[in-house]
Formats: sequence, structure tokens, C-alpha cells
Amino acid sequence: MDKAKSEKLAKKIVMAIVLGILVGFFVNFIGAQWITDYTNVVGQTFIRLLRMVIVPLVLSSIYLSMVNLGDPADLGEIGGRTILYYLCTTFVGVAIAILCVTTFKPGVGTTLLSDTEVSSSSTMSESKSSLPFTKEQIESAEKIDTSAFGIVKNIVKTLFDLVIGSIPKNPIKAMADGKMLQIIVFAILMGLVGLFYRDEASGVTTFMTSLEAITLKMVYGIMHIAPYGIFALMLNVIANSGFDAIRDLGGYFLIVLLALFLHMCSLLGFAIISSRKAPWTILKGLSSAIFTAFSTSSSAASLPVTMKCVTENLGVRDKTATFVLPLGTTVNMDGTGIYLAISTIFIAQVYGFDLSMSQYLTIWLTSSMAAVGTSAIPGGSLVTMGIVVSSVGLPLSGIKLIVALNGPLDMFRTVVNVVGDAVGSIAIDSKLKRKEAKESK
Repeated sequence: MDKAKSEKLAKKIVMAIVLGILVGFFVNFIGAQWITDYTNVVGQTFIRLLRMVIVPLVLSSIYLSMVNLGDPADLGEIGGRTILYYLCTTFVGVAIAILCVTTFKPGVGTTLLSDTEVSSSSTMSESKSSLPFTKEQIESAEKIDTSAFGIVKNIVKTLFDLVIGSIPKNPIKAMADGKMLQIIVFAILMGLVGLFYRDEASGVTTFMTSLEAITLKMVYGIMHIAPYGIFALMLNVIANSGFDAIRDLGGYFLIVLLALFLHMCSLLGFAIISSRKAPWTILKGLSSAIFTAFSTSSSAASLPVTMKCVTENLGVRDKTATFVLPLGTTVNMDGTGIYLAISTIFIAQVYGFDLSMSQYLTIWLTSSMAAVGTSAIPGGSLVTMGIVVSSVGLPLSGIKLIVALNGPLDMFRTVVNVVGDAVGSIAIDSKLKRKEAKESK
């Protein structure tokens, strides 16, 4: 897809979003939400088509990025820079979130609990029937040790579990289940073997080259129906939520948006410094990816579009994009970390709990770590919120206060996740290009 077609598609997507919002509010106003039972088919078809190409695209692109590195030393350099970037941006984003929510205190003085008993014991018992968690998950969260030693132990355990869980017992099953981190590890290991044993891996490399080419053709075909799918998705979200949830939780909603906006600015600032491109050039180049992320609420579903945007519009090389972006889709969830931190502190403010400095530190660390393990699908953060809320002794039932806004906010934080991935590829590729240019002199 050339640049002119990409810009035309971006305009159609914008029109689809605006029309979806307008029609959604009209449907909500007249109480005809039953319409979404039919429009949902279009939206879900679009998302499923995008998800359909994710596994073959990730498997082939990462394998080829390993094999085509040329110098094996490049692997360590790209990988090290990528992991460091993702960790730093996540920690910075969560720090911004904590600063915003503690400064403006959106939960203080609310009457959200006027008809409920604000008691740790009673709300904890209510949570077992009112939240989307299994009994085992809730019982596990209730047993979390919140002492200083327990916090460190839980963070270390989370890291160990992440490392062990990233190694697939059965790579075919991992692909069938869509376990992205396991697929990435398997592709990297295969690619490493292909890098060092090119003759033995020539058949696999040829297959992966064809698989990537065919998958990208499928992506371009799917994007032709993107405006229709995005229109349906926007209509469904607005028609079913309307203004009620936003009106009752307006302060919380705005603080999350503020933190996401500030972190987006920091990411763009880093991209400007790294690539020496104007901010509007970067935003224009990423427009299709941003709109897709906003409408699908899925960084995984946006991956093919993001990869196309950074390589075709912003000059990122394929070998960098195909390594940095798929990895970022799994482990780089800045927007989710921001959302988890603000939601947890907001719940504490609503319940009137005074958090200590050590508890704020706990929220900072656990939100950052939990964001890494959050699935790159719509609503994945609700599952991981339990660990953050429980880590500072808050009742799990508090999560129900913000569930109503999870859908609308999911769209905004997914945009930050996707932009963070894209900026990572831009910054790392720019650094490598300058280094290579310097060495060639």
C-alpha cells in the first residue's frame, strides 16, 4: 500500500470514527441498543480478521529479522536497547500517572459509595460475586503478602514467572492459543539457529519469507474494510455506554486522559530528539495505526498497521520494526500501567484510605510489572488490576467502581501503547543508523 493510499485510508477511518460516535449517541438517546446486536457482527469480523494474521506475521517477521541481522552481534544490541527502552518508558508513564492522581485527587469527596457500606470486610465478600474474577484468582489475591519483604518477593516471583512462562512447552499450542510472548521466544530461538546455521535452515527461511509476504498481502486486503469495521466498533461502544458513566466518574476519566496525554507528549519528545523529525510528521505517519488502536482497543490487532506505518511512512528499517514492534505488543503496555496506577489510587481515595509512601511505591512497581503481563487484547487490564489493588490492601470490590469506563478508556490507553511501540522502533532504528554511519567513515 503506497503513501497516497495510506493517507486516503486514514481519512476514511477518521470519518468512520466520527460517524460511529454520532450514530452511537443517537442510538443511545432513543434507547435502541438492540441495533448493536447486528452491527457488532461487522466490528467483530474486522477484529477477527486482524487477529487471524497476527500469529503468522509475528512468527515469520521475527524469524526473518533474526536471520537477516547479518552480524550476530546486532542481536544483542537491538534486543538490549529494546528491553531498556520499554522498561524505562513504562516506569516513567506510571510515575506520571501517580503524580497526576495524587495532585488532583479525583476520588476525594465523591458519593459513589453513598448506598454501600465502606468496610474492608464487607466489600471483600461482595467482590466474590460482583467482579469478573474466578474464585481461585480472588483467593490468591487476598493472600498477597503486603509487607516490605512480601512486596519484593512478589515482584521477583512475577519476574521469574514471566521468564518461565515465556518458554512454550508446545510451540504449536502456543500459536493456537495466541500466547504472544511464547511465540516470540520460539521465533527468536528458531531465528538464532537460522542465523548461525544458514545452510541447514535454508528451507525454513524460504518458507518464512513466503509466509511473511502472503500475510502482508492479507493485511492490505483486510485494511480495505477497516472503515466499516471501525464504524461498527465505535457505534457499539457509544451506544452501550452513553454519557452516564462519564458523568458519574468525570474526574477520574479526565485524570486518566491527562496522564495518558502527558506520557504521549514525553514519547513524542523522545521520538523528535531521536529521529530529528517534526512532531506533526511523526503523528501523520502513525495516523492509521493510532486510529486502528483507538477503534479496536487492541495493540495486537493494530500490529500489522503499526508495522506498515513505521516502515513506509517514517523510514524505519524492516529488520528493526519486525523485532521491536512484536516484542512491544507483548511487553510494552505504558497506557495500561498508567490506567492501573490511577485506578488503584482513585479507589483508595473513594474509600477514604490514606496511602503511605511505601504503598505508593508498591503501586508504582506492581503497576509497571503487571502491565508487562497484561494481554494485548481489549479489557485485558481488568484481570491484572486485582494484583495491584490487593498489593496495598484495598478491597477488590472497588474495581467495580471503574468497570463502566474500562471500555472507553481502553481505546485511549491502547493508543499510548501503540505509539510507545512505534516510538521505540523509531528511536532504536535512528540510533543504529547513526552508529553505522559513524563506523562507515
